[in-house]
Amino acid sequence: MLDHGQPMFLTGTTVKEQAYGTYLVGDMFCRFRKVLSEHRRLIVCGYGWLDREINLRLVQWLCDQASNKMIILHHKPIEEIRNKPFWRARWGRYSAQIHVEPRWLSECELGNLETFIEDL
Repeated sequence: MLDHGQPMFLTGTTVKEQAYGTYLVGDMFCRFRKVLSEHRRLIVCGYGWLDREINLRLVQWLCDQASNKMIILHHKPIEEIRNKPFWRARWGRYSAQIHVEPRWLSECELGNLETFIEDL
């Protein structure tokens, strides 16, 4: 609830960005940042890369340590990810920390992710 007693509803629109630094949403982003900082590997599946604030926190996490690595599970060609507006200007800088596995999580076996996980 917001401090004036009205319920808050967070949806997949840009309107939510107005609330990113306040109330429950601000707390969620602080927690998201903290949890990311506690891990060296991130598996991303089914995310469309359209939420600017989440994207920026993911890049911030990649910048925190060169050892931070992200695996993106996406069943289409890597170019589709690289050409997303968010990644277009950033891909070259972070490509050494990102691996795109051309399948969804439901199609993966442990062997598909093992190398990514084992090099911790």
